[in-house]
Amino acid sequence: MPTTDAIVPKTIHEFLVAHHIDNDAQIAVAFSGGSDSLALLLGLSCLLESAQVSVFYVNHHLRPEPELSLELQLCHSNCQRLGFSLEVLDLGKGSVEAQAKKCGEGVEAAARTLRYEALFAACRNHGCTYLATAHNADDQMETLLMRLFQAASVSSLKGIAAWSESAGNPVLIRPLLTIPHRTLREYVEAEGFLWAEDSSNAQDTYLRNQLRHKVKPQILALFPKAYHAVSIMSQRFSEIASMLQAWEDDALSHVEVGKGEVRFSLAWYQGTMEEMRERLLFRLYAEVCACETQRLRQVMVAGLRAHLDGSTSATRLHIETGGCSVLISDGQVIWSQVTQYPHFLFPLDNPGKVQEISFPGGILFRIDEMQEEMDSQLLMIDADSLKNAVIRSAEVGDCIELEAGSVSVSKLLSSYHIPKSKHPAVPLLCDRSGVVAVFARMYGGKDRLARRFKAPLARRLTNIYSSRIKEQ
Repeated sequence: MPTTDAIVPKTIHEFLVAHHIDNDAQIAVAFSGGSDSLALLLGLSCLLESAQVSVFYVNHHLRPEPELSLELQLCHSNCQRLGFSLEVLDLGKGSVEAQAKKCGEGVEAAARTLRYEALFAACRNHGCTYLATAHNADDQMETLLMRLFQAASVSSLKGIAAWSESAGNPVLIRPLLTIPHRTLREYVEAEGFLWAEDSSNAQDTYLRNQLRHKVKPQILALFPKAYHAVSIMSQRFSEIASMLQAWEDDALSHVEVGKGEVRFSLAWYQGTMEEMRERLLFRLYAEVCACETQRLRQVMVAGLRAHLDGSTSATRLHIETGGCSVLISDGQVIWSQVTQYPHFLFPLDNPGKVQEISFPGGILFRIDEMQEEMDSQLLMIDADSLKNAVIRSAEVGDCIELEAGSVSVSKLLSSYHIPKSKHPAVPLLCDRSGVVAVFARMYGGKDRLARRFKAPLARRLTNIYSSRIKEQ
């Protein structure tokens, strides 16, 4: 068994006591097989019974399969030696890349999101109250350096939290944050264990690795007590973050918060401290888009703040930014999440047939035979001229040939003051030659017909294609 008098188990024990974690608590360990997470597992094995600890390994499928296979064999062997069973959480091949593409983020960020989702779900299944990770003093230093030179918020400069709670999830605990990576490796070596080396850690493709290999060694050479200094600075920024959090909470008492929406007085906003407005806007964005992965960028906040700072009680303004809609009217601000309209596609096997087609979002598309007295704004089209016709939602890059030439459908809809968030909800009639018609009247615009389909109308008007919003 590992020795209990080493610095690692001592530090873990002090952490558990300081945070009032019960002796019979169920703790999960995020185990990568590397020296850091193995040191964490070794330390916990000195303090807890095997039945109290669940060990999870997440397979991201981001490295060569032979390397992953050998790594898993070693992980199983080390866990068995310590009396633990290892459960592998397989994310599936290509899932990380798909997440990165979906959310417009890097592979590292996407992997982190999916990893914690899988770990939290496994913790709930096993009844674990806490999830322990092996973040150490080197991770803390690298994180603070990256955030400092990326002009992160003051609160972000507190670095990695030793204790982190989120509703519905186990508490994230990081008991090794004060111990350098070198010390953890020496501890594992002294206990006679082998660990796995992630080949990607040696690559300078990632920013963190560049800091780790090129910048941090020079900092430690110049400042031998850098680890201690980082720990102190992290604590100080944590205290500042707590003060700012208290101010935000007080400020939000003046805001009406609903599901996916906040409302507040423009006068109240303009009466807040100018130095705190940017932070307040970030917090309000989090309230509006609590379940969204998209992040509001600095430039978006700056633009939104400029509008709010320069508005008056007489201002009427509607803007969309960062997945949100902001309406300023009569001295009130309504900030809501933009509705995500589902895309749709419906083949018209028989475009001359009288029919009604329902689409998501309450859209009803109707095809009628021509009658003598019809709404003059409805589009009349020769059904026989359509080849492989479909009705689908508008997409980026769509164009329609009008009398004045080719026009972007997106620009056409914007000219009708239809918000970009609603563009996917606008039905298009298309065939293999391209866009035949745009049905924008339901959103306050006009229905438009491609010019090449106007010539046959004099020959035979057989059908009328119209669209409207179904009454809810």
